[in-house]
Amino acid sequence: MGWAKRPRGISLPSCSSPQAAIIYGLPYFRYDYYDAYLEVYHLTNTQMGVFGSIFGVFGMISYLFGGYLADRVSIRLLLTVSLVGTGLGGFLHLLP
Repeated sequence: MGWAKRPRGISLPSCSSPQAAIIYGLPYFRYDYYDAYLEVYHLTNTQMGVFGSIFGVFGMISYLFGGYLADRVSIRLLLTVSLVGTGLGGFLHLLP
């Protein structure tokens, strides 16, 4: 099968799978670098737990709106906006 005759729709899963794998790990950096987070941001264990809880509650609320948007917005737009937004959020998180 030549490049010009490839089936449509193959490129989206093959492009989004590696991106999703990278984005999925972003919130779990907290576990790998726990001591570094505490030192750099001057946090206590309790504060770190509260931030983790806030992240979980925000994630649950976001899933409700994400399901609604997935039914009404094109998948390409939704993936693009979510990946760019998550990437920018991760980048801003790294700034002191």
